[in-house]
Amino acid sequence: MGLREDIAALHELSEGELEWWCRREGDDRYGTWASVIRALTWLRRGAREPAIADLDRALAKTPCFEWLELGCALLLFTAREHGRALELLDTLPARHRRLAGPATKLAAERRARLAWAAGQRAGPVPPTAHDHDGRDLAHVASLILRALGRERGTTEDASGPFAALPGTRVDDGRALSSAEIERFMTHGFIRLRRAFAPEIAAAMVADAERRMQREPAAWVSPRGELRAEDLDAYVPDDPATWPRGRLDLRGPSRTPIASLSPYLDRAIDQLLRGCARATRVWSDALIIQFPSKVSVWRPRPSSPTWHLDSPSEQTRLDKLHTGLLSLVLYSDLRPNSGNTWICPDSVPAVARTLAAAPEGVDFCDPNTAPKITARCRRFEQITGEAGDVFLLHPLILHSASPNPSPRIRWASNPMVYLDEALDPWRAEASPVEAMIARALAPDPATP
Repeated sequence: MGLREDIAALHELSEGELEWWCRREGDDRYGTWASVIRALTWLRRGAREPAIADLDRALAKTPCFEWLELGCALLLFTAREHGRALELLDTLPARHRRLAGPATKLAAERRARLAWAAGQRAGPVPPTAHDHDGRDLAHVASLILRALGRERGTTEDASGPFAALPGTRVDDGRALSSAEIERFMTHGFIRLRRAFAPEIAAAMVADAERRMQREPAAWVSPRGELRAEDLDAYVPDDPATWPRGRLDLRGPSRTPIASLSPYLDRAIDQLLRGCARATRVWSDALIIQFPSKVSVWRPRPSSPTWHLDSPSEQTRLDKLHTGLLSLVLYSDLRPNSGNTWICPDSVPAVARTLAAAPEGVDFCDPNTAPKITARCRRFEQITGEAGDVFLLHPLILHSASPNPSPRIRWASNPMVYLDEALDPWRAEASPVEAMIARALAPDPATP
């Protein structure tokens, strides 16, 4: 089921669903979406000013991806912020602007009328109701459900780059051994070698190259270092035409994880055993690191590049809804090639930091993570081959790095979210939860 079908199926958000969102508005699993959910709630209740305040908070945070921006634009329109809504919609690719449909047209018309009326009256005109308020709120409700991995009957998009690859996703029955699970609990990450076929990786790269060369404006995210215009001269086989730095590329489809790799899907279930897993579908968006004119670089222990994914201003140990991080490799990744750096011994350190502050820790503050890594000793850069997937503990601190190699790095880092928060103290804790519990257990050597 595609996004348009989701919208049609969820034309109305029921009161029960609305209350479901309200009860969880502060959960860390939702990150920036929590502010969008609150804004939706306020507007459903006719409260415009608090809704705008929540949207301001959402848009002030980064990274802010396209579904969230579209949701904010539609809500700003419904909140009578026509100019801001149009400015935001203008930054989105054409396919998302089309999704806004009548809202975009009506926003432009109403803004023009209000500007004319203000000029005639020499003063501002109070906002009035929109004909499409209910429809816009229904659109945003479905966007929230989709972005948070709560698709209803989602199936693989047959138009994606993997559609013409029969026989590349054979289930070989692999799963994590008890030794591999213990290794994950010791180091905070595990490498799944050849989780999917190299042919799939090659198809992904070929599809991305085609879209970057033919339709960069439709696919390049404005949130990355590079913009669509940086690809004006791009030719995949000519390094002289490549831009330098990081490019975020949106994906054309969403793929069930079990369809991409049954082995990967099983490994996720093993590491999150007993947890209420929400994410079973991943977007095929890419993070592309073009070669840069930099020397070999590694983050210092106190570097401001160290961070926690899905951070919150009040990250709490009892509100963790991120189950796993991942790094999916679509090209071979050698050392010093735009690698992700990880700090394995940061997992217990972060767990103890959160346990010492039950009211929450601000991991949106760029100084928080470096204060922890400055006390750590283990730092590793991730290397692997096309088709490998790395699964990482949600509390592992990590850092991006530039790419001084002559090769393009093709990868993605989708996450696995949970419907319910991690609970390290439950009787049959998952390996992800048990690693936290180990870090918080009293040291038997301490009297």
